[in-house]
Amino acid sequence: MSSYPDIVLVVDDEAATRAGVAVAVGSTGRTVVSCGDIESAQMIVDRVAVRSVITDIRLTGPFSYDGLHFLDYIARQAPQSQVVLMTGFASAELRTEATSRGAVAVLEKPFTITELDAVLPETERAGLLLRPQPLIIDVPPLNEILDASSVFSVFQPIIQVREAGITSFGFEALTRVESTGPFANPEFLFEYADRKQRVGELEAMCIANAMREASVLPPDSSIFVNIHPRLLADHGFVSLILALARRHDLPLDRLVLEITEQAAIRSIDDTMHNIDQLAERGVRFAFDDVGVAYSHLLHLERIRPAFMKISQQFGTDLDLSESKTKIIRNIVSLGRDFGCHVILEGVETEEAARAAHEAGITLLQGFLFGKPALAAEWAVDA
Repeated sequence: MSSYPDIVLVVDDEAATRAGVAVAVGSTGRTVVSCGDIESAQMIVDRVAVRSVITDIRLTGPFSYDGLHFLDYIARQAPQSQVVLMTGFASAELRTEATSRGAVAVLEKPFTITELDAVLPETERAGLLLRPQPLIIDVPPLNEILDASSVFSVFQPIIQVREAGITSFGFEALTRVESTGPFANPEFLFEYADRKQRVGELEAMCIANAMREASVLPPDSSIFVNIHPRLLADHGFVSLILALARRHDLPLDRLVLEITEQAAIRSIDDTMHNIDQLAERGVRFAFDDVGVAYSHLLHLERIRPAFMKISQQFGTDLDLSESKTKIIRNIVSLGRDFGCHVILEGVETEEAARAAHEAGITLLQGFLFGKPALAAEWAVDA
């Protein structure tokens, strides 16, 4: 997205106003990113070289002036951006305040495209190149995403290396989003939900999708599903897992919950209560991305995961790195001491697979054995 010139960020919680401004700006030859709330807009500012920002002064309600706070955020994070503030009433005091916070102009609604274009920096294209289909990248509000069917699961195989050869061991469920915008990267979506303090809802949706779609996978395969540490400590988590397993006829002894390293485990007593409740029913647990981000290894003795998954950063080109090999051998030794199976992610070549096997790893995952695909492609009768 950052490869497009003249990127303009339009922020307004009223869909009709946002769409109208976006189309008008896009028709002048500029690329538009359209957001409906301050959280998604801040994430765009953090990631994209935005040339201009057009934002409403009220983004969360009639008595909120968080558009002014957004000006402060832009001044800190993207001082090169020129900001235009939109408002229903442009008082002299507001104009003074907005200007002091870095706005180049304050436009009172309704305004014309000519008025708006006059305060935006000149486009890199010669003149106003009108086009019938403006390039608008829309960032849908989180409510729309959670209410829609745009979030789905794909599955990547995990294989086991034995003396007799390679056999299928299980599949990891990975979240994907039907989007051509920023949410094409699931990490963006999860960060957005986290900023909106609704990551639990998104995680629950992803778990439900994974367990439903896994029903067509081979019945002897383990199903690995990612879980945020925060949700794992939730008082309703055990009931959620049990209800979903019953609904989708998934035996609990096939389920492996991968505790991601998106955050540290803080409520260890609540977490352990839920882990114990599910472990008694056959659910197994894994530490995800061992070796990067937040480390859960301090809880290894208490949680006793069945698996430790080594980050794909170590699996890629393993055969070419002596330091990676040494680290992996230490993790394998740690897993042996605590009775954990070790899975190496990111295996893309035969040479890397051979190096992993020589280091003592028998469970592998990576493009060498299959790219993430819909469950139907891995079904028994596929």
